[in-house]
Amino acid sequence: DMISLRAAWKYDIGTDFGKAESEVYTGPAFGASFNIPLKKGGTTKLGLDYAYRVTSPFDGTHNMGLRVSF
Repeated sequence: DMISLRAAWKYDIGTDFGKAESEVYTGPAFGASFNIPLKKGGTTKLGLDYAYRVTSPFDGTHNMGLRVSF
């Protein structure tokens, strides 16, 4: 309930493995989410999300998000 992990692999059907040169996002991606209660016993939570995706020709992208749930 407090931590979520995820992973994925992007593969385009019909292309040779490692030859998807026209695509920016290639291969693996992973991320994590953290939900932190703001008050002990309360329902309000602060959420932090992080994700990383491999890209070509760049060195990858980092994505971060911040959430508040009531």
